[in-house]
Amino acid sequence: FLLLVFFIYAMLSMIEHKGIPLTLPQVRETVSDTKDYQSISVNSDGEYFLNGKIFSLQKMKQSLESEKTKSEDLNVYIAADQRTEHQYVMVILEMLASIGIGNVSFEVEEVS
Repeated sequence: FLLLVFFIYAMLSMIEHKGIPLTLPQVRETVSDTKDYQSISVNSDGEYFLNGKIFSLQKMKQSLESEKTKSEDLNVYIAADQRTEHQYVMVILEMLASIGIGNVSFEVEEVS
């Protein structure tokens, strides 16, 4: 599982953000992806959002399970404020793994 988490972190990508305003971590190089996706955001207070709307983890799980029935190849992008505690992101990753969603990327901000 830790290897998967490491791999996911290594595959950071820059996309059009559908979430909430966050101060994203910065990287030197990003990859853009225009596929349809679900956006999960977590702010520095540990509040969770799905496509810009606040959700409890249970409601988010139900919504994503429903979306997964429509598209087996569901893409999920996680945006976490750079001040967000790591545990909040880990909870999201565990929830996604529990429902079989493996196409996960992280939203970041590119710096020059």
